[in-house]
Amino acid sequence: MSAHSTAAEFLDLVHKSGIHAPGKLEAALRELDDLPDDPNRAAVMLVKNGLLTQFQAKLLLAGKFRGFRFGPYVIRSPLGRGGMGAVYLGEHETLNRPAAIKVLSASDANRRVAVERFQREARAAAALDHPNIVRIFDVGQQGDVYYLAMEYVDGQTLEQIVRTSGALSCSRAMEYVAQAAAGLQHAYEKGFVHRDIKPDNLMLTRDGTVKILDMGLARSSADADKVTEMLDSGAVVGTADFIAPEQAMSAAVDIRADIYSLGATFFALLTGKPPFTGTTAQKLLQHQVKPAPSLSGIDKTFPPGLAEVVAKTLAKRPEDRYQTPAHLIAALTPWLNPTGKLVAGLSSTGPDGRESAMEAVTAIVTGASSTTSMASKRPQIGLAPERSGARPLGRKGKLAVAATVGVLLIAGLVAAFAGGRGESPVTGAGNAKANKPQAPAASVPAPTPAPAPAPQAEPTSSHRVAVGQYEVELDAAGIKTLQVRGQEFVRNLTVYRGAYYYDGSRNAALQFPTFTQQSPTVFLGESPAASVRYEFFADRMALTVTNKQAGDGMFFIIFNGKAIQAVSNDAGEWAGPLVKRDWPNTMWFAGRAKLKVTGGTLLRGAWTDLDDTCQVWQLSLPAGAIRTVTLEPGETTAAEAAQVAKVATNPTASLEPSRGPMGLTAPLDWQVFQRTSRTNGWVGVTGRAPVGADRVEVKLEGQPLEGVLSTEWRQVPMNAQERTFDARVSAPAGGWYKVTVRALSNNQVLAEEAVPKVGVGEVFVGAGQSNSTNYGAEPTRLKSDLVSSFDGTKWQLANDPQPGTHDRSVSGSFWPAFGDALAERYKVPIGLAVTGHGPSSTAEWRPGSELFNWTTKRMKQLGSDGFRAVLWHQGESDSALTADQYATSLTAVIDGSRKAIERPVPWFVAQVSYLGPNRPKAEGVRAGQKRLWDTGIALEGPDTDALTGDNRDQDGKGVHFSPKGLRAHGRAWADKVTTYLDTVLAAP
Repeated sequence: MSAHSTAAEFLDLVHKSGIHAPGKLEAALRELDDLPDDPNRAAVMLVKNGLLTQFQAKLLLAGKFRGFRFGPYVIRSPLGRGGMGAVYLGEHETLNRPAAIKVLSASDANRRVAVERFQREARAAAALDHPNIVRIFDVGQQGDVYYLAMEYVDGQTLEQIVRTSGALSCSRAMEYVAQAAAGLQHAYEKGFVHRDIKPDNLMLTRDGTVKILDMGLARSSADADKVTEMLDSGAVVGTADFIAPEQAMSAAVDIRADIYSLGATFFALLTGKPPFTGTTAQKLLQHQVKPAPSLSGIDKTFPPGLAEVVAKTLAKRPEDRYQTPAHLIAALTPWLNPTGKLVAGLSSTGPDGRESAMEAVTAIVTGASSTTSMASKRPQIGLAPERSGARPLGRKGKLAVAATVGVLLIAGLVAAFAGGRGESPVTGAGNAKANKPQAPAASVPAPTPAPAPAPQAEPTSSHRVAVGQYEVELDAAGIKTLQVRGQEFVRNLTVYRGAYYYDGSRNAALQFPTFTQQSPTVFLGESPAASVRYEFFADRMALTVTNKQAGDGMFFIIFNGKAIQAVSNDAGEWAGPLVKRDWPNTMWFAGRAKLKVTGGTLLRGAWTDLDDTCQVWQLSLPAGAIRTVTLEPGETTAAEAAQVAKVATNPTASLEPSRGPMGLTAPLDWQVFQRTSRTNGWVGVTGRAPVGADRVEVKLEGQPLEGVLSTEWRQVPMNAQERTFDARVSAPAGGWYKVTVRALSNNQVLAEEAVPKVGVGEVFVGAGQSNSTNYGAEPTRLKSDLVSSFDGTKWQLANDPQPGTHDRSVSGSFWPAFGDALAERYKVPIGLAVTGHGPSSTAEWRPGSELFNWTTKRMKQLGSDGFRAVLWHQGESDSALTADQYATSLTAVIDGSRKAIERPVPWFVAQVSYLGPNRPKAEGVRAGQKRLWDTGIALEGPDTDALTGDNRDQDGKGVHFSPKGLRAHGRAWADKVTTYLDTVLAAP
């Protein structure tokens, strides 16, 4: 209901509000069509044309025109409340720069204390300039209202992220804590203690930077007017979940109190809850007398060394903690993820304006004495070298940390940790050539052989894992033995291992100084140069290799040429075991055993300077790269055994490709092809015929949706010179069909291959965040056998967890219920390709990003017309965005995908913003999602925010879905998609 009767009255109030400079509104109105006389419709037009925000229009229509301007800043929308007052999104009138405007109004209780603390926050923020601390732009007073204009941070607090998506991974939590510690180090150098570090005061920006918020409780050692003592005398300041013991007793505190609070924050990020629970009084008491729970005790797979770091930050006595944030950063360095980033940004001066941060941190880490070091300036908090429980850093580790933390970057330049974070100023690219192995390469000249290295001592502890058809022995230097069905596939040659990371400095296998068994089937080897995570499953092994160096890195497998008889690639080419080939994916054959290896770079051939019976398989890794190698054991088929016998007659030459008797690459078993109408579609048939073939034919058998399927053989076009075929064979909607392909010569069958289950139906790509992947409470199973999933390589029945997700999540999803509902309605096979990633914002899906490329790659694999639509379920991570921001960001993703596959593929966008029963809807995001429907950019998906109560996990308190909710979620998606499909399929 408007407080105005005409648009003229409404415009008069807009003028009075000061939202627009004099003359600007009139000029803009002249560019518009006639403004409606109704004030509500006039407001809608102004909002649509960007002259007002919805927030501004709502207040103006209610007759409120004051409080829209503070100095040069115009208030655009509310952001929330901070510890000292309300916070709004504002914009500088002339600079067009967004700002967060914190406002302290006259109605705030305890006015004098509030004003003093508000002014103290302004002074503290003004004294600090660091990429990990929110910067201040301006401070002022307008009448009896005080305001503070600060850097607008587009993102979410860590508390919001944990509440939405649960506990963080070790790598993410460590990265965020290290960035916060860098900001606290700067504050410490300037003489400030924050006193309220907690997840809600750490904001993660859209570019991955952590910023410290809310300096309202910060105190300065240089507080000449004694404001701190006057305001805090006898009071407990801070937050009960994260407060240091000495702070809870209202004692004097220093930077070590912030380190304790950061440790409690670290604990909460890793576990999803603070270290102590209970009433406020109980929490305060536990912080003083009760040891924090051990992370290793909570999770047996948690790295013990890292658990010690967290425990030390939570020591009861300040002198037993890390003495500065820089000490904490140094302790975290061995575990930091090389794919993350640390905003170094350490200030160039200490609190007295004289000492260099680089000198100070170097002295801290190396323990060197210096008359200009922080140790000499602040002896009261013990900046001497760490003792009592510190994780010792070797000489290399100390130098790496010192060099890394000491890098002086300004305005948020990104630095990486040596021994753990991308490019390192210590192990520079200048050493890259020296790090090449002394063995001939397939495509580059062999380097000059180095003298044979001295044998190294074997690691003292080895582990044996026997799963399914294979058995492995491994230790801190790599895999020593790998047997499949009793056949040994790898070799050890003095200092070279069966499978190992190459140590270029010693021309040997890298022995990891930290090698831990995280579970019965998971092992992790780590060093400053690299890490390898070994995971053993019933049907495969997965080796995740990380190169932490600034130069190139390499991982090798030494295959046992004495036992292995042949090798083939995924194009169907065959060769003897010792050839040089640029084959990334290979299959190795030894007797009746085989081993499929995915994710390599090349085969070097025999390593003749060591042993001419060993094949060198190589994986090359650029600086900072992470790659996963998959090894899948199996049993050789009769057709493969015949091919191996052929290779034995000419082991140095590649035989003709053959992925079976026909070299068939499509269709795949359980594959679904997108139909072109309700009753018609096609099946893709590709491969290479054997030598001598003059014709290729295909036959389909099975039950179509309507009518009877012809079982006659149909000829497939073939390239006579290369004997390749790649065709679309028309087929009625339906399935599962048995598809048989044969090659003939003079009407005689040379080879034949059958694929038992192929469908022609509906195919969908899934994308978005956790509720689009496998984050549900329990895995869901299909009721129908007409639904299959594609992971980019193979198709399979679509029981949870869905394969192919970027986050590799492993619990439940709505996809089986969705597929069941469509299969029941349309009686055709349903294909799914789920590509989403847990907590992720639209910014992380922008064109060119890893998530965007992951999804568009899947689209290209299916073919631009090989799927019906994209189903997008995301919004929780963007709950702080406005409608404009969300719609603009997702539009870029949608447009980018259409450009990538050169087709205006339909996107369904759900209404998604639920963050729990206390925050069931984020209206900005919901409005942005609806705007995409209204503008025709996307089709309408379900309103999943409506699925509350027992549809959610954790007894209705969680963000993800319970088993009941997963079923309801799948039906909700099916309802929206069937409405669209019924229209599309009814078209002539």
